[in-house]
Amino acid sequence: MSGEGGSGIPPRDGPRHDIGFRFDRDEVLVAHRLFQRALDRLSPFVEDMNHRLQIQSMASDDVSMDAARVLNERLMPARAALSQYRDRIDEITSGLTEISTRYRQADEDNAGGFSGGGG
Repeated sequence: MSGEGGSGIPPRDGPRHDIGFRFDRDEVLVAHRLFQRALDRLSPFVEDMNHRLQIQSMASDDVSMDAARVLNERLMPARAALSQYRDRIDEITSGLTEISTRYRQADEDNAGGFSGGGG
């Protein structure tokens, strides 16, 4: 059984969590660990990057201050891209957590049905 953030996965109420990837059922936990590890490594850097990638003026003259301003403006897209990348990995990790929970719940429901607990 495979799914794409929803396909082939037990249905639930509310909006589907489309993570944009396709994983076989037995790969969900491995994928979750992989993305969580990436998120754990990237998050501290992204949190700190506003300080690390912030250019300070070398002096208090107009030229130095303008140069620092221009460099910071040019770095803004890089900071935004890294933040968006981190946010996307976080969304994927959350989606995989949700999918794993739904699989586990379906397994428990199925086990209950087979043991005479339902159906």
